[in-house]
Amino acid sequence: AVGAAFDVAEEAVPVHYALSGDLLYMMLEAGENIAKGDRLESSGNGNLRAATSGAIVQAVESVNNSAGYDGTRIRVEVL
Repeated sequence: AVGAAFDVAEEAVPVHYALSGDLLYMMLEAGENIAKGDRLESSGNGNLRAATSGAIVQAVESVNNSAGYDGTRIRVEVL
């Protein structure tokens, strides 16, 4: 089931190792206003924020979450 905990010994867990050029949906940090083409980095809590040094992805769509209280979905390309 979606959201179910993986707590069984040797249970298979789905994983995707992203490669450069992969398109992914990820979560954008609350308070961020991102334009298409902006570079993003980890915000340290599983979400993304505008990059200041260590960009890992580039936005392929514009998303304004400046008034949001939670993360919101954004489509990105892995650098």
